Amino acid sequence: MKLGYILGEFPSLSETFILREILALREEGLEILIFAQRRGPGAKIHGQALPLLPSTIYSSRWNEARWWCNLIGFAFRHPLRVCAVPVRLAIQYRAHPFHLVKTLCRIPMAINFAYAAQAGQVTHLHAHFAFLPSVIALIMATLMNIPFSVAVHARDIYTQSPHLLARKLSRAASIVTCSQYNLEYLLSRIPEIRPESIHLARHGLDLLDFQTHEQARDLILSVGRLEDKKGFDCLVEACHLLQMKNIPFDCAIVGEGVGEQGLRRMIRSYGLEQQVRIIPMVTQAELLPYYHRAAIFVQPSVIAADGDRDVLPNVLLEAMALRAPVIASRLAAIPEAITDGETGLLFEAGDSAGLADKMAYLLEDPARGRALIARARRKIETEYDIRQNVIPLKSLFN
Repeated sequence: MKLGYILGEFPSLSETFILREILALREEGLEILIFAQRRGPGAKIHGQALPLLPSTIYSSRWNEARWWCNLIGFAFRHPLRVCAVPVRLAIQYRAHPFHLVKTLCRIPMAINFAYAAQAGQVTHLHAHFAFLPSVIALIMATLMNIPFSVAVHARDIYTQSPHLLARKLSRAASIVTCSQYNLEYLLSRIPEIRPESIHLARHGLDLLDFQTHEQARDLILSVGRLEDKKGFDCLVEACHLLQMKNIPFDCAIVGEGVGEQGLRRMIRSYGLEQQVRIIPMVTQAELLPYYHRAAIFVQPSVIAADGDRDVLPNVLLEAMALRAPVIASRLAAIPEAITDGETGLLFEAGDSAGLADKMAYLLEDPARGRALIARARRKIETEYDIRQNVIPLKSLFN
């Protein structure tokens, strides 16, 4: 069979879990075409994404000849299906007029993608995120008369009303999510979705890419987009508390985002310019040396004002795989990977004093961190190996 993956952007520096999933499914023998609304911003891309670019189809613009040729060609071959799409969407989104208008505006994009997908003999569509990709997949599936599935993750679940989410997911042949936490939320809050259609498929790592190197570990590390839900202000506050206790440390936050200037002001206000650095976003290969130096990896996630949250950040799994002692918020699905005192340390989300105490505990005696890392690595090997975790996905697609 041939799959069509519907994505908002590709390649993306921050969505390595999707890249790994596609590569692992290709290893399993599945052919995959990628349909992306746009290219990821910036010039940097992960090296592993390069072989996938020839099989990636991007949205054309209305002023391109190809856009009109595909649109007219598909409408000529399937006039009834094209006419049925806006009617079905109007029924499905009748309680959400704003989203209905936005969705109707995406029909030309979906027709263009459907034209290419038919030419590529795609037999199943799979969308990541219940935002625009799920809408495009729904329209394409209607136009092509094939099934589609949707993978839901974090922001797309917790910042939309359950009713709207149900409208986006109710016609999917299957719904995939990456944690038990998400699974239970969907089952309890969206009764319109058939329970048997929701499936757990955890993210995973290619463990061959995450081998440790013996070297000095002298860094407190955190990685992610600089936005509210990442809780980096809590980390900076905790670093200030370490400074007040005269505990030496060096901290690096790797990432970019809308919260960067506010975070820099906070660092300056505490006089932490020498101890806390913000490093621009890097590729996976460029990030590995930071992991190897990490004496502690911190995941200080919180729930943002709009309900957005980290469910189980992939950078946390990467740090565990590379034997960095981890400290993380007791939030969402993070305790599914971290058992406090066994595979890492947990603190209450937003509690900077609690985080500072945990960091001091590991910094004062590195042997305490070394006691955690072997069990953490085994956890990743047994539950977060991408080659094992795509097997349920392959079965769903078949």
